[in-house]
Amino acid sequence: MASVSIKITEDRILNTDESIKRINDSEVKGFHIRLLARKGSDKRVGVYYYYYKLGGRDGIQRNYKIGNSSELSPTKARAEAIRLKSETQKGIDVFSLKKKLIDKEKDNVSILNTT
Repeated sequence: MASVSIKITEDRILNTDESIKRINDSEVKGFHIRLLARKGSDKRVGVYYYYYKLGGRDGIQRNYKIGNSSELSPTKARAEAIRLKSETQKGIDVFSLKKKLIDKEKDNVSILNTT
């Protein structure tokens, strides 16, 4: 998988060569976008992620999905990556936290559907 390390911008997402599948942001460590192949004449899109480790060398590693480039600008995705970085630096596993919230919402919906 070919990748580059540059600042993620809308222009770079749209104009990056098809051989490039990932752009690592040069401003926020761990922030990256996985680029998807174009379908016909569609513009290039991708999915933003924030990669982090907790617990040192033998700890956990996570790729937290931030969102799709068709719905979120690089600036907003970078701001979210910075927020996530702040949380993970405090030792918070944002991926597990998100999963717990989603599971809790599913339980609430399940309860509503049974009444």
